[in-house]
Amino acid sequence: MKYSIHSLRTALALLIVAMIVTIGAGLPISAHAAPDTDKAKAEEKKVKIRKEDERNLKGKDPFYVQQAKALAEQYRETAAMVAQQGGNPQGLLKAAAYFQSQTDNLFSAR
Repeated sequence: MKYSIHSLRTALALLIVAMIVTIGAGLPISAHAAPDTDKAKAEEKKVKIRKEDERNLKGKDPFYVQQAKALAEQYRETAAMVAQQGGNPQGLLKAAAYFQSQTDNLFSAR
């Protein structure tokens, strides 16, 4: 009789410990799940505000359009040189297209 009481107590204690560990392990995950989505939304909002501010600053700078056009042209020239020498000019052409699109977007916004 003594042995069955001790084994029952041990099993009950192990069951309680297992429940506490299971509940405790699941709790931090669910407790921090909501703030992660809030952080993601806040980060998206910050990025959007930064892009708008950057666009406004570029639009206010009278020389930005000229500088971007010059950079686009320089990237195209460098890409032509790289292509002549057998290299891959794709990165340079993408950069030239980016700066050209920046000038087109800002020029149409003015």
